[in-house]
Amino acid sequence: MSSNAIKMKIDEKVKEVAETYANDCVNWVASNFSGRIDYEDRNIGAIENFLDDLYKANKKNPLPKDRLDSFEKMFGFYIGEVFKRNHGNVSWGWGISDGERVYALCKNSTGDALCYPVQKIQKRIENGSEENVLVYYHALIEYSKSPDIGVAD
Repeated sequence: MSSNAIKMKIDEKVKEVAETYANDCVNWVASNFSGRIDYEDRNIGAIENFLDDLYKANKKNPLPKDRLDSFEKMFGFYIGEVFKRNHGNVSWGWGISDGERVYALCKNSTGDALCYPVQKIQKRIENGSEENVLVYYHALIEYSKSPDIGVAD
Protein backbone atom coordinates (compact mmCIF):
# COMPACT_ATOMS: atom_id res chain seq x y z
CA MET A 1 0.00 0.00 0.00
CA SER A 2 1.22 3.45 -0.87
CA SER A 3 2.08 5.71 2.05
CA ASN A 4 0.12 8.52 0.43
CA ALA A 5 -3.03 6.45 -0.06
CA ILE A 6 -6.16 8.17 1.16
CA LYS A 7 -8.23 6.15 3.60
CA MET A 8 -11.96 6.45 3.33
CA LYS A 9 -15.06 5.41 5.16
CA ILE A 10 -17.39 2.91 3.52
CA ASP A 11 -20.97 4.08 3.93
CA GLU A 12 -24.10 2.06 3.09
CA LYS A 13 -26.09 5.29 2.68
CA VAL A 14 -23.69 6.40 -0.07
CA LYS A 15 -24.21 3.01 -1.74
CA GLU A 16 -27.97 3.64 -1.74
CA VAL A 17 -27.53 7.16 -3.11
CA ALA A 18 -25.15 5.85 -5.79
CA GLU A 19 -27.55 3.14 -6.93
CA THR A 20 -30.46 5.59 -7.04
CA TYR A 21 -28.58 8.17 -9.12
CA ALA A 22 -27.18 5.47 -11.42
CA ASN A 23 -30.69 4.14 -12.04
CA ASP A 24 -31.83 7.74 -12.66
CA CYS A 25 -29.14 7.98 -15.34
CA VAL A 26 -30.36 4.82 -17.07
CA ASN A 27 -33.94 6.12 -16.96
CA TRP A 28 -32.93 9.63 -18.10
CA VAL A 29 -31.20 8.22 -21.18
CA ALA A 30 -34.22 6.03 -21.98
CA SER A 31 -36.56 9.02 -21.61
CA ASN A 32 -34.51 11.52 -23.61
CA PHE A 33 -32.86 9.46 -26.36
CA SER A 34 -33.77 6.65 -28.71
CA GLY A 35 -31.11 4.33 -27.27
CA ARG A 36 -30.72 2.69 -23.90
CA ILE A 37 -27.80 2.08 -21.58
CA ASP A 38 -27.19 -0.67 -19.08
CA TYR A 39 -24.37 -1.31 -16.63
CA GLU A 40 -21.79 -2.44 -19.18
CA ASP A 41 -18.39 -0.88 -19.93
CA ARG A 42 -19.38 -0.19 -23.54
CA ASN A 43 -21.85 2.49 -22.38
CA ILE A 44 -19.18 4.81 -20.99
CA GLY A 45 -18.57 6.09 -24.54
CA ALA A 46 -22.21 7.16 -24.76
CA ILE A 47 -21.88 8.94 -21.42
CA GLU A 48 -18.81 10.79 -22.73
CA ASN A 49 -20.89 11.94 -25.73
CA PHE A 50 -23.68 13.19 -23.44
CA LEU A 51 -21.12 15.01 -21.32
CA ASP A 52 -19.57 16.63 -24.37
CA ASP A 53 -22.98 17.96 -25.38
CA LEU A 54 -23.62 19.10 -21.82
CA TYR A 55 -20.26 20.89 -21.68
CA LYS A 56 -21.00 22.75 -24.92
CA ALA A 57 -24.54 23.67 -23.88
CA ASN A 58 -23.36 24.85 -20.47
CA LYS A 59 -20.70 27.05 -22.08
CA LYS A 60 -23.32 28.74 -24.28
CA ASN A 61 -26.02 29.04 -21.63
CA PRO A 62 -24.86 28.14 -18.10
CA LEU A 63 -27.17 25.81 -16.21
CA PRO A 64 -28.28 26.56 -12.65
CA LYS A 65 -25.92 25.12 -10.00
CA ASP A 66 -28.54 22.67 -8.69
CA ARG A 67 -29.11 21.28 -12.19
CA LEU A 68 -25.37 20.85 -12.73
CA ASP A 69 -25.09 19.09 -9.36
CA SER A 70 -27.82 16.67 -10.42
CA PHE A 71 -26.06 15.85 -13.70
CA GLU A 72 -22.71 15.45 -11.92
CA LYS A 73 -24.17 12.97 -9.45
CA MET A 74 -26.26 11.13 -12.02
CA PHE A 75 -23.39 10.56 -14.47
CA GLY A 76 -20.71 10.17 -11.80
CA PHE A 77 -22.56 7.55 -9.81
CA TYR A 78 -23.49 5.76 -13.03
CA ILE A 79 -19.83 5.50 -14.08
CA GLY A 80 -18.87 4.32 -10.59
CA GLU A 81 -21.63 1.72 -10.56
CA VAL A 82 -20.56 0.41 -13.98
CA PHE A 83 -17.01 0.02 -12.69
CA LYS A 84 -18.16 -1.54 -9.42
CA ARG A 85 -20.42 -4.07 -11.14
CA ASN A 86 -17.88 -5.08 -13.80
CA HIS A 87 -14.49 -4.76 -12.11
CA GLY A 88 -15.57 -5.05 -8.50
CA ASN A 89 -14.17 -5.46 -5.05
CA VAL A 90 -14.89 -1.80 -4.32
CA SER A 91 -17.44 -0.06 -2.13
CA TRP A 92 -18.98 3.40 -1.99
CA GLY A 93 -18.17 5.81 0.76
CA TRP A 94 -16.54 9.10 1.60
CA GLY A 95 -13.00 10.17 0.77
CA ILE A 96 -11.00 13.37 0.88
CA SER A 97 -9.95 15.06 -2.35
CA ASP A 98 -8.51 18.55 -2.57
CA GLY A 99 -9.28 18.93 1.13
CA GLU A 100 -13.00 18.26 0.68
CA ARG A 101 -15.16 15.31 1.69
CA VAL A 102 -16.37 13.72 -1.55
CA TYR A 103 -18.09 10.57 -2.76
CA ALA A 104 -15.56 7.88 -3.61
CA LEU A 105 -15.10 4.24 -4.46
CA CYS A 106 -12.67 2.47 -2.16
CA LYS A 107 -10.74 -0.74 -2.48
CA ASN A 108 -12.31 -3.33 -0.22
CA SER A 109 -8.93 -4.94 0.46
CA THR A 110 -7.25 -1.82 1.85
CA GLY A 111 -9.89 0.81 2.53
CA ASP A 112 -7.99 3.21 0.28
CA ALA A 113 -9.84 5.56 -2.03
CA LEU A 114 -9.65 4.34 -5.64
CA CYS A 115 -11.51 7.05 -7.54
CA TYR A 116 -13.90 9.99 -7.28
CA PRO A 117 -16.33 9.62 -10.20
CA VAL A 118 -18.74 12.41 -9.23
CA GLN A 119 -15.85 14.84 -8.90
CA LYS A 120 -14.53 13.64 -12.29
CA ILE A 121 -17.85 14.51 -13.94
CA GLN A 122 -17.74 17.96 -12.36
CA LYS A 123 -14.31 18.49 -13.93
CA ARG A 124 -15.56 17.13 -17.28
CA ILE A 125 -18.44 19.61 -17.37
CA GLU A 126 -16.18 22.50 -16.33
CA ASN A 127 -13.10 21.75 -18.47
CA GLY A 128 -14.38 19.91 -21.54
CA SER A 129 -12.73 17.09 -23.44
CA GLU A 130 -9.40 17.35 -21.61
CA GLU A 131 -11.26 15.53 -18.81
CA ASN A 132 -12.58 12.78 -21.12
CA VAL A 133 -14.39 10.16 -19.02
CA LEU A 134 -13.86 7.31 -21.47
CA VAL A 135 -10.09 7.77 -21.20
CA TYR A 136 -10.46 8.06 -17.41
CA TYR A 137 -12.54 4.88 -17.25
CA HIS A 138 -10.08 2.84 -19.32
CA ALA A 139 -7.20 4.11 -17.17
CA LEU A 140 -9.15 3.14 -14.04
CA ILE A 141 -9.64 -0.38 -15.37
CA GLU A 142 -5.93 -0.73 -16.12
CA TYR A 143 -4.95 0.73 -12.74
CA SER A 144 -7.31 -1.65 -10.96
CA LYS A 145 -5.52 -4.64 -12.49
CA SER A 146 -2.30 -3.87 -10.59
CA PRO A 147 -1.69 -6.65 -8.04
CA ASP A 148 -1.00 -4.20 -5.21
CA ILE A 149 -4.35 -2.47 -5.73
CA GLY A 150 -6.53 -5.28 -4.43
CA VAL A 151 -9.33 -4.77 -6.93
CA ALA A 152 -10.78 -7.85 -8.62
CA ASP A 153 -9.17 -9.08 -11.85
